[in-house]
Amino acid sequence: MISYLEKFASRMEPVAEIASVLCRRNRNIAIETSFGDNELDNIIFAVLVHIMERSLTESVRCTLEDIEDFLAELLQAYGRTPSDSELRELTRYIVKDILQNKGESFKFKIMDHSDSKLKSFSVRLIKDIEDDDGVICYVLEKQGFDMLFRTKE
Repeated sequence: MISYLEKFASRMEPVAEIASVLCRRNRNIAIETSFGDNELDNIIFAVLVHIMERSLTESVRCTLEDIEDFLAELLQAYGRTPSDSELRELTRYIVKDILQNKGESFKFKIMDHSDSKLKSFSVRLIKDIEDDDGVICYVLEKQGFDMLFRTKE
């Protein structure tokens, strides 16, 4: 093995986390093409930061409706005022299809040079939980926190 590739797999883990957003596999072409270059990528990461902020605040839930309200305000910066149904569709697309990868872990192949094998690395950035009132809320998984903290600097 080439010595400088000894911990290559661990270097690739942050790449996999970001790829889960940028190389999304569940694309809705109608939604995707309505945004300019990298606009939707920026919006998705802003939603992740919003979920993180809500996750770190005690007694504050992050529901789809909360994310929808956040997006309505955020989209103004992009000169957009979507209808309620468009906003609802965009919110569900970002949360369920992209960030939750339609309920499946995002799989990313990483070469582990210690044994020269390609291994599958799973990424889960957010999860939904049901609170005591039966309301579905969204929180970041450890990988989501790690990714956002790494991108902060």
